[in-house]
Amino acid sequence: MDILSTLHKSVLSISYEDVLNQYGFYLQVFQTSAKEPELNQQSSVVYLQGLVKCSLYNDLCGWYFGNAVLTVCRNILSHQDTETLFTELGELLYEMSIVCDDTDIQDRARFYYALLTNAADNKINSVLQESVPDGKFTGQNFSSLLPGSMNEKKASINYLTQPIFSWERLRIKPVFTTKDEQVSLTDNIEDYLNILKKITIQLEATYKLSVVKESKFNDIYGVSVKLDDNNVFKPVKDCHVISMAKSDSTEVTLTFEPLEPKPATFSTSVLLTAEGETYSSPLPSTDINFTDLLLQFPWQLFNIQSESRYEFWCKLWNKFTDDSDDASGVESHKTSSCSLNRIQMLWESFRVDEDRKDTSRYLMILPPSFHILFQVKTRKQNLVISIATDHWPLLPLINNYLNTLNS
Repeated sequence: MDILSTLHKSVLSISYEDVLNQYGFYLQVFQTSAKEPELNQQSSVVYLQGLVKCSLYNDLCGWYFGNAVLTVCRNILSHQDTETLFTELGELLYEMSIVCDDTDIQDRARFYYALLTNAADNKINSVLQESVPDGKFTGQNFSSLLPGSMNEKKASINYLTQPIFSWERLRIKPVFTTKDEQVSLTDNIEDYLNILKKITIQLEATYKLSVVKESKFNDIYGVSVKLDDNNVFKPVKDCHVISMAKSDSTEVTLTFEPLEPKPATFSTSVLLTAEGETYSSPLPSTDINFTDLLLQFPWQLFNIQSESRYEFWCKLWNKFTDDSDDASGVESHKTSSCSLNRIQMLWESFRVDEDRKDTSRYLMILPPSFHILFQVKTRKQNLVISIATDHWPLLPLINNYLNTLNS
């Protein structure tokens, strides 16, 4: 027992990457130690959570890996006190039932999760220890494991008319992802535009999901936030929370990847399990506004120094306003009664450089790979705002946006 305990602790000290390289051997240690009630398995389960996430990042969460992890979970369910591991083990099994690509692994993870959340330890042990004779159909055996599962009625979703969750956006930030470790630019603006097409621009929005006090459920399990598809965004992946109680709140992060630089409204709902039934609860719509799409240009990503920004901006302006160019660029002008101080305050993060001859210049980038350039000049009581963009359908949106600055 001392040797096994020491070996178990040594595996916990090894990095995820090293364990993944030889997971078949390392996880055998976890599988063996999980059978010993004297060894605390909480650290093992927490470690496996990180290992599964690392395997997903490295695209290694296949059947063999998932089977090795679930063998550890099976041994824990069979030999350990699940009350002390309920939250951590539940999170691990629920995560595997959602993110693993292999259907067999997903089904087994759901099965273990159902046992953990619905059956007592002695029932779990008797179920997992029973062996099924060769050739015997197991459907009826499994159908009698959990209370109410012998009901022949098909599972249905109960739609709640009164929402039991509140939904509030906390923050949103852009994420620029490139496969190349280092982006190198030349003086040719065409090279920059080609590089930009290889960069993925996403918006990570964090929301506060709270169970309202008026909820009729004290305990809620398997919470999934779902957004309907939108034709100008890639499908947004569902976000999952293992369990919540009345008046609980948690932060949920959703990733949006626009296909076009247009605002969008997503119908939003929550799927949940409570009191042995599946429910769907409405949420307020999830909105991505036009201002959310106006992003600060990533100067550091392209290694453009401050003294070179004005020259880069001029090249973009000439590119988008050149009549001989076949691109969909366009130039426009608008007068605004908005004060110069207000413009400078609102657009400080978009400023290209210091003002030149009473003219301010600004650059905004919009996903997936478009730009808006502004040149602001003072004329008597009004501002003259010159606009250049490489996507002419943006002009109505830009016009509406500039009108809101006057109010």
